Amino acid sequence: MKRKHSAALLPATCSAVEAAAYLQCSPKSIVKMIRAGIIPGAFICRKWVIPVDALTAYYAGKIEVSRKR
Repeated sequence: MKRKHSAALLPATCSAVEAAAYLQCSPKSIVKMIRAGIIPGAFICRKWVIPVDALTAYYAGKIEVSRKR
């Protein structure tokens, strides 16, 4: 039996490199934001793992802040 998916499945997490590409910054900036508590993340198996939902929420917040100016 085939399952129908209305939306494409996205991964729940991404790496620091993928997060940096999404936010258009460097991976070092992503790590600094994680360590500062700006975005959540964890260092698992020698790799930073960031929830995609947290990135989209952070990005949406940045858009709202920039529009208010």
